[in-house]
Amino acid sequence: MTKRIFLTVILTAVLSGATYAGGGAIGELKLSAAATPAYSRIPAPEAAEPAKVETGKPDAKSALQKYGCLACHRYKGEGGTFGPALDAKLKRHNRDWVKKKLLNPPSPAMPPFSGTDKELYEFIDAIQQ
Repeated sequence: MTKRIFLTVILTAVLSGATYAGGGAIGELKLSAAATPAYSRIPAPEAAEPAKVETGKPDAKSALQKYGCLACHRYKGEGGTFGPALDAKLKRHNRDWVKKKLLNPPSPAMPPFSGTDKELYEFIDAIQQ
């Protein structure tokens, strides 16, 4: 197991409520019955409609807040620090790359986008303004 994958597994386990039971070379992680992934324990933001900008489309910050992205990611200096900052990533990559990462996240700590196709494309349009 590579070092990065090992660290991701350990970090995900710790954030999801795992405890170390000891024994063996690596030991055994035990999850409590109530253990859930870290992102699901973060309170969901209010389901208010994203703010509209002059174009009539939601702005990036509001869209990121609506879907809970700022719980882990930073955008223009606000939000969490667990995931990578999104400012440059969203501008650097094309729409297909963003869609792929939203539907198949690179980390087990990030939930996949769960809206409709229309909501997905509206979200991508908003965050790539």
